[in-house]
Amino acid sequence: MSKPAPKNNIAPNNHIMVSVIIPTYRDWERLQLCLNALSSQTYPQENFETIVVNNDPKDKVPGSLIIPKNCKLLEEKKTGSYAARNKAPLCVNVRLHQLILR
Repeated sequence: MSKPAPKNNIAPNNHIMVSVIIPTYRDWERLQLCLNALSSQTYPQENFETIVVNNDPKDKVPGSLIIPKNCKLLEEKKTGSYAARNKAPLCVNVRLHQLILR
Protein backbone atom coordinates (compact mmCIF):
# COMPACT_ATOMS: atom_id res chain seq x y z
CA MET A 1 0.00 0.00 0.00
CA SER A 2 1.41 3.37 -0.96
CA LYS A 3 1.80 6.23 1.49
CA PRO A 4 -0.40 9.27 0.96
CA ALA A 5 1.33 12.19 -0.70
CA PRO A 6 2.42 15.10 1.45
CA LYS A 7 -0.21 17.84 1.67
CA ASN A 8 1.90 20.35 -0.24
CA ASN A 9 2.87 17.91 -3.02
CA ILE A 10 6.53 18.18 -2.04
CA ALA A 11 8.26 14.91 -1.18
CA PRO A 12 10.88 14.69 1.59
CA ASN A 13 13.61 14.99 -1.07
CA ASN A 14 12.16 18.36 -2.23
CA HIS A 15 10.78 17.01 -5.51
CA ILE A 16 7.23 17.74 -6.60
CA MET A 17 4.91 14.73 -6.51
CA VAL A 18 3.46 14.00 -9.96
CA SER A 19 0.69 11.79 -11.36
CA VAL A 20 0.94 10.66 -14.99
CA ILE A 21 -2.39 9.61 -16.51
CA ILE A 22 -2.37 7.39 -19.61
CA PRO A 23 -5.65 6.40 -21.28
CA THR A 24 -5.22 3.38 -23.54
CA TYR A 25 -7.43 1.51 -25.99
CA ARG A 26 -6.23 -1.75 -27.55
CA ASP A 27 -2.63 -0.53 -27.75
CA TRP A 28 -0.59 -2.59 -25.29
CA GLU A 29 2.58 -2.43 -27.39
CA ARG A 30 2.77 1.38 -27.35
CA LEU A 31 1.70 1.44 -23.69
CA GLN A 32 4.72 -0.76 -22.87
CA LEU A 33 6.97 1.68 -24.73
CA CYS A 34 5.49 4.55 -22.74
CA LEU A 35 5.88 2.75 -19.39
CA ASN A 36 9.48 1.86 -20.29
CA ALA A 37 10.21 5.49 -21.10
CA LEU A 38 8.71 6.65 -17.79
CA SER A 39 10.79 4.06 -15.91
CA SER A 40 13.92 5.43 -17.60
CA GLN A 41 13.37 9.01 -16.44
CA THR A 42 15.88 10.58 -14.09
CA TYR A 43 13.05 11.97 -11.95
CA PRO A 44 12.86 9.80 -8.80
CA GLN A 45 10.39 6.93 -9.29
CA GLU A 46 9.06 7.34 -5.74
CA ASN A 47 7.95 10.90 -6.59
CA PHE A 48 5.52 10.02 -9.34
CA GLU A 49 2.77 7.57 -10.00
CA THR A 50 1.44 6.36 -13.31
CA ILE A 51 -2.24 5.63 -13.74
CA VAL A 52 -3.17 3.67 -16.86
CA VAL A 53 -6.85 3.47 -17.76
CA ASN A 54 -7.80 0.65 -20.13
CA ASN A 55 -10.76 1.91 -22.13
CA ASP A 56 -11.68 -1.55 -23.45
CA PRO A 57 -12.11 -3.97 -20.53
CA LYS A 58 -12.84 -6.79 -23.01
CA ASP A 59 -9.25 -6.44 -24.24
CA LYS A 60 -7.46 -8.13 -21.35
CA VAL A 61 -4.00 -7.11 -20.19
CA PRO A 62 -1.39 -9.30 -21.87
CA GLY A 63 0.71 -11.41 -19.51
CA SER A 64 3.85 -9.98 -21.10
CA LEU A 65 3.05 -6.39 -20.04
CA ILE A 66 5.59 -5.21 -17.46
CA ILE A 67 3.88 -2.88 -14.98
CA PRO A 68 6.19 -0.81 -12.73
CA LYS A 69 5.62 -0.61 -8.97
CA ASN A 70 4.48 3.01 -9.19
CA CYS A 71 1.77 2.17 -11.76
CA LYS A 72 -1.93 1.46 -11.24
CA LEU A 73 -4.03 -0.17 -13.95
CA LEU A 74 -7.71 0.78 -14.03
CA GLU A 75 -10.57 -0.13 -16.35
CA GLU A 76 -13.28 2.16 -17.75
CA LYS A 77 -16.30 0.62 -19.46
CA LYS A 78 -17.56 3.85 -21.01
CA THR A 79 -16.09 4.33 -24.45
CA GLY A 80 -14.03 7.35 -25.35
CA SER A 81 -10.73 8.71 -24.10
CA TYR A 82 -12.61 11.43 -22.16
CA ALA A 83 -14.17 8.73 -19.96
CA ALA A 84 -10.77 7.16 -19.31
CA ARG A 85 -9.19 10.53 -18.49
CA ASN A 86 -12.08 11.41 -16.17
CA LYS A 87 -11.75 8.18 -14.19
CA ALA A 88 -8.06 8.54 -13.41
CA PRO A 89 -8.13 11.71 -11.25
CA LEU A 90 -10.43 9.88 -8.82
CA CYS A 91 -7.53 7.54 -8.02
CA VAL A 92 -4.49 9.81 -7.85
CA ASN A 93 -2.43 9.99 -4.67
CA VAL A 94 -1.26 13.57 -5.11
CA ARG A 95 -3.39 16.63 -4.57
CA LEU A 96 -4.19 18.15 -7.94
CA HIS A 97 -3.10 21.73 -8.35
CA GLN A 98 -2.96 21.54 -12.10
CA LEU A 99 -4.01 18.72 -14.38
CA ILE A 100 -2.69 18.53 -17.90
CA LEU A 101 -4.42 16.09 -20.24
CA ARG A 102 -3.64 15.25 -23.84
